[in-house]
Amino acid sequence: MYVKTKKSALKTPWNLSGVLVLFLLYLPFQLTAQSQWLSLSKMLEQQQNHPKKVLLFFTENNCTLCLEMEKKTLGHPQIQAGLIAHYYTVKIDIHSTEPIRLFGRDFSGAPPVKSSTVHEFARFMNVSSTPTLVLLDEQLMPLTTLQGALNARELEPYLRFFSSGAHEKLATPEQWEHYRKKMRSEITP
Repeated sequence: MYVKTKKSALKTPWNLSGVLVLFLLYLPFQLTAQSQWLSLSKMLEQQQNHPKKVLLFFTENNCTLCLEMEKKTLGHPQIQAGLIAHYYTVKIDIHSTEPIRLFGRDFSGAPPVKSSTVHEFARFMNVSSTPTLVLLDEQLMPLTTLQGALNARELEPYLRFFSSGAHEKLATPEQWEHYRKKMRSEITP
């Protein structure tokens, strides 16, 4: 027996356009979240083909300052645009149990039993608290370490300074201090 049914609600133009609008609104958030953090191995692979500076974000579970910094500072549109253009970004849990191979060396993870033990790689990079950012050059040599929660206006001058290559023109700590005092953010409140 054949039963005639009403047209499906999904076939009406309004519903399709509504779904399309929701998808298009959701897509940038998905692309941003997916493109921002790379694994260490993926960063190393991409670094071979297209060298960039690297931002290592050392974090840990239950770190409210880390979550706030990730959302408000690293998620700020101007910061994110600069990161995507000039940096590979890698998030590292300082209590991770996963081993890391970098600089031709193996770094063992923190033992799973002791949650207060810091990953060997975090210790190697002199990271003992979170949040901490470590900026590396294209050869993965450390440029600077920024400890504590920073807002977008505090972080932006550092990212701009290193991505522009201005750090290569400074030869002494005094020149760096002079430059640092003059650094101003281009982010408007």
